[in-house]
Amino acid sequence: MKEWFFTGRVLKVINGRTIQVEVDLGFEVWKRVNIQFDRIWVDSPPPDSGIEDRSETVKFLETHLKNKDVSIVTLRKKNRFKSIYYLAEVYIAPRDLEIQALDINLALNSPFKREGLLNVSDVLVRRGLADYSAREIPRIVVKRRC
Repeated sequence: MKEWFFTGRVLKVINGRTIQVEVDLGFEVWKRVNIQFDRIWVDSPPPDSGIEDRSETVKFLETHLKNKDVSIVTLRKKNRFKSIYYLAEVYIAPRDLEIQALDINLALNSPFKREGLLNVSDVLVRRGLADYSAREIPRIVVKRRC
């Protein structure tokens, strides 16, 4: 699996697991894409459901990520929820997160450890706002015969 490294600015938080980022493609070319955090699961409605997500995770992301510069490692592209989004790891500078002592160790496992960037997914899990699980829990509907 090939990884691609980009930088960008977070424009908005769509739900607890998806953000919209304006990505710098180089040569002053920018593109707006939806990024979904890889490796974590957050109980939030699908992006195109029309249901507003006001969870603690969304409040945290809006406070700490919106209008901030991030580094992105994209892993794969998905066509789901009537739109295209990318599964990726998102990294941010510690100065943008009001870092607590427990978050400092998270930078050690980062591919950007020289820059000291933190993985947003790891911070969400450490703070109890998400779980490590890339799969979504399927909703099973059982039809009974009368």
